[in-house]
Amino acid sequence: MQTNIQVLNDLQQAKSYLFTTNKTLRTEAAPHIFRDDLQDDEALLCIEAKGTHPMDISVVWTQANGWKEDAYSELVTDLIGFIDASQDVQAEFINQSQTDGIGVLNAVNSWFSDENTPVFIAPHLCGMLDIDVSGLEPVRRVVLMQEANVDNRFNVYYASSSKCGADFNTDVLSTLRPLSKQLLTEIEAELRENTPEHSEAAFAYKIADAQKNIATLVQKNIVKSNEPLHVRHWEEVDTLAANSTRSLANNPSTPKALALLTAAGLTELVEQLETSILLGQQSQYLEDNC
Repeated sequence: MQTNIQVLNDLQQAKSYLFTTNKTLRTEAAPHIFRDDLQDDEALLCIEAKGTHPMDISVVWTQANGWKEDAYSELVTDLIGFIDASQDVQAEFINQSQTDGIGVLNAVNSWFSDENTPVFIAPHLCGMLDIDVSGLEPVRRVVLMQEANVDNRFNVYYASSSKCGADFNTDVLSTLRPLSKQLLTEIEAELRENTPEHSEAAFAYKIADAQKNIATLVQKNIVKSNEPLHVRHWEEVDTLAANSTRSLANNPSTPKALALLTAAGLTELVEQLETSILLGQQSQYLEDNC
């Protein structure tokens, strides 16, 4: 059973609804505004949506029966499409999610959990969505309204503590994909310009030139999983790479080196691991994360 707050967070935050509680009748408001005004002893009984005609009012949710099927389906489908318009949302997924009592936000997070670019959506201030993004490094988080239109500006958070603006285009992921490539290029150029040739950060970015996945190297026996590199679980390097930006705050070079291991740079990496301070740093990093 969802709480009042969870139900209100699952609504389309940019729209107005009619809310009925045990104390009020049909209060019209945006969900985040009504949520902030809801009293601790006030129970949400019914939520209705207004159509284009003044008399066109439909039930969205009731305390007795939960979400109306068509309303739940529309909320889930619209939010998934807002994140990635190319997604084909199956009715079976929506029906099963509702049967299992899964809220709208949790259903959408579940949908994207197995994608190449997982996202996690949470409510933010003033009705905005706070979206964690993986797989589009260095981008890690965005904050925006679901009703964003083309060219609307929103905040993008990347690397360890940087922020920039982006203009919305079609959907969230379509907007972020070219931006992530642009930011990586800018970061690499800045590091190459400002970092000594033989420093750890410069070395980490040298390895980015080939883009060969470490799992492929193990599969082809180019690298043996038992080589003494203090890397106990080669198969988990992909996971470390996907999460590398979360570790940049601690050390901007070591996690990136792991994330960007390549066939071309592997021999050089082995030598560097054995002769530099990176050995100790990466051993500790893997101990903490594997």
